[in-house]
Amino acid sequence: MLVQTVDFFTPVVDDPYLFGQIAAANALSDIYAMRARPVLALALAAFPMSELPVETLEDILRGGA
Repeated sequence: MLVQTVDFFTPVVDDPYLFGQIAAANALSDIYAMRARPVLALALAAFPMSELPVETLEDILRGGA
C-alpha cells in the first residue's frame, strides 16, 4: 500500500530553518498516523520570490531536509 500526503503550512516561527524542520515533522507525523512507513519526501513551496530573499527559501528547504 502506498500512502501519500501533502500539506501547506503558514509560518509559525520567525526562523526559516526551524520552520522547515517543523513542516517536515508535521508531514512525517501524518504518515506515521496512517501506520505507514516513509519512503520518499517531496517538498512543495509557494514562495513570494518578489517579497523575500531566495536565501529564506533555501533555509526553509535545508531545515526540511
